[in-house]
Amino acid sequence: MVVDHSPKKDYVNEQKRSEEVTLVTVLQAIKSMDAKINERLQHVEEKTNLIYDRVRELESKGLHMQDELEDVKSSIKDCRDDIKEQTDRIKRRDNLIVMGIPENTEGEEMLTELITLILPDYYMMVMHDRVGPKKENANHPRPIRLFLQNPKMKSTALKNCKLLKNHIRLQKVSVRKDLTKIEQLEKKNSPRVTRSASQRANKRPRISPAVGGETSSSSLTNYRPVEILESME
Repeated sequence: MVVDHSPKKDYVNEQKRSEEVTLVTVLQAIKSMDAKINERLQHVEEKTNLIYDRVRELESKGLHMQDELEDVKSSIKDCRDDIKEQTDRIKRRDNLIVMGIPENTEGEEMLTELITLILPDYYMMVMHDRVGPKKENANHPRPIRLFLQNPKMKSTALKNCKLLKNHIRLQKVSVRKDLTKIEQLEKKNSPRVTRSASQRANKRPRISPAVGGETSSSSLTNYRPVEILESME
């Protein structure tokens, strides 16, 4: 029997083995992440049980401590909100949000071009979906969430976003991290990093080779305000 050892078949087999290794790595990462989540949930659950025990103790003794009970209930709510927020962040951490893709046939073609451009080696592994319900007569198209499988894919995509400016149809498309509303507010309200006057004064001047003895000052970095994504739930 003749065994086919053509380069094409060897390439296909190599691709299959590479995909299998990638899937195993992803599954291992998911298991590790699940273990960490379960550990955190167990820790929070233990604290919540202690709070509930304290509430039952106060009620059984008939103590009129309404203020303390309200504080306890507020603490429980905060714990639940924290669990929800942390779980949501973990779900989103490898995702990306794409803005500016029309909701029509042209938009589907643009999305295909974008994914092929920023993730050429992982195109077939990227799933996507529109964010939020579709609204009639909407002024802007809904964002698109890209579901990536690991931080490497996310990092590669963000680095390749600089290539979008060279494509006419994709110049107005933006790609951002998939942040929760709380993360967006934290990023917006975080203090900007600026250079103090003393740092500027102590910086050694750069000598321009074109004009001997003259110095040229370096420009400060321009910071753009962070825009909060809407309808991200």
